[in-house]
Amino acid sequence: MAEAGFKDKEALAALAVQEQTLYVQDTANARNDKVFWLGVVILATFAVVVFASMYGAYALLAGHVVVENAALVGMVAGFVGTVIGYVSANAQQVVGFFYGSSKGSETKTDAMAAAFTQTFSPTPDRPGSPTPGGNTT
Repeated sequence: MAEAGFKDKEALAALAVQEQTLYVQDTANARNDKVFWLGVVILATFAVVVFASMYGAYALLAGHVVVENAALVGMVAGFVGTVIGYVSANAQQVVGFFYGSSKGSETKTDAMAAAFTQTFSPTPDRPGSPTPGGNTT
């Protein structure tokens, strides 16, 4: 960062505070009533689709539904699986949006990168540590 002209720790801290403030403002504006009710509708749709598919599987296994064409049952099962996958992916995005999955993932990625950098950085006091040329000392 010093090469970019940020030699002052206070300037870096002010930029970090500004970034966090912008993030909070962005998420506060995004979560209004219309978006909330859209999320409720998507989660309710997910619950109905899962309940209907579970009831259909129960009815099929319990013998309440007569199977005349096994190929048709296989095609319907594949279609239902696709619909469940689509609806559950949307439900996952809704939950991630309301609980901030993206920011948590970003923080986790930064922490992992810092840990890997610290672990695998060459240090003179550790024999056998990798050096930038790929050789061990």
